[in-house]
Amino acid sequence: MRLFGKRAEASARPALVRAPQGILGGGLVAGAWPRSYEAQVAEAYLGNAIAQRAVRIVAEGAAGVPVYAATGPERGAGLIAPVLVETIAAQLLLHGGG
Repeated sequence: MRLFGKRAEASARPALVRAPQGILGGGLVAGAWPRSYEAQVAEAYLGNAIAQRAVRIVAEGAAGVPVYAATGPERGAGLIAPVLVETIAAQLLLHGGG
């Protein structure tokens, strides 16, 4: 591919295999991907402190939003605790809505 008059060299392209990254990396050998979705989420989320903190910040922000009942008795809105909203938000971030 030519960009700005230069031709990209084959050696400049990144390899599309997962290589071991030593002490700081995941430590998996090339081609050793977790098979199930749950294993992939666990490997990506549990091994990454930044991802854990990001999910926690968004979930705590969602828990801070007040819940009101539009009409009728407001008892139902009181049942939705911030802890429940935080848990649901974290699960949606990790596993999606579908």
